[in-house]
Amino acid sequence: MTAKRCSRCADFGPYLYLLTCTRTCQRCLARCDEFIPAHMEHAKALIGSLPISLAAEIPSAMSLPGVYTTRKFDLPAKRLYDFQSLWSAGLQHHGSEDALISAIINAPNVECAAAHAAFREKWENQRRGGIRYGKTPTRDPSLFKHTYKDAAMLLQTLPQADCSSITRWQTVVGCPVFDLTLNRVEKGHYCKACEMGKAFPILRCRRYDEETFKLHLRDCGRIKEGFHPEYPYDLAREAGEDVDDERGSSYVFNFLTF
Repeated sequence: MTAKRCSRCADFGPYLYLLTCTRTCQRCLARCDEFIPAHMEHAKALIGSLPISLAAEIPSAMSLPGVYTTRKFDLPAKRLYDFQSLWSAGLQHHGSEDALISAIINAPNVECAAAHAAFREKWENQRRGGIRYGKTPTRDPSLFKHTYKDAAMLLQTLPQADCSSITRWQTVVGCPVFDLTLNRVEKGHYCKACEMGKAFPILRCRRYDEETFKLHLRDCGRIKEGFHPEYPYDLAREAGEDVDDERGSSYVFNFLTF
């Protein structure tokens, strides 16, 4: 509660990623893949290959069902796992990334082979008893092949898979910082000049404390009539500097301004 910096950058971190209790800022949360959780249905292939004791240590949480973001994504409740912890546990158990990928790819094949064997055994027993039981189980389990890309999608490593860029918002909450020195709660503030600005690039959703806001004014210049008149927007645009992330800008909570 007293740490106030984002775990990935020096910005003020007003949000808490619940799976690992990690502070993050709006920008890193919206753009860093490490905050994309793995769904249970995608992670079960890897979790099933781990010892129970190791699998039990992977941070997870049951998300709340509801409508997320201004784009109104209606998301159901899901068991979500921290991807980095899941991957690290897999590497620890399997010894290498190649072995880990092989385990993920082969898991559906192993499951299919077991189901195929059970079906064939039941079919044989029914046949010996004079009872016809469905079709002859001739499908070869080896036909159920999965590629590296399939394995990546199973673990949500592809940002476009299954709205995974949205599910990160199911594992984060706004978390004010308690300033021990001033004995007060700091929620952070938005820059009104950036909030009202229409020029590109801007970072409307970036939140500041007193220290980082001073750095912001140093970088973007003073505020006059609600804007940063000295900020070289054209040069910044040509240089491809950071811009307000479209996904992130949809997830603004209550606006606060200086």
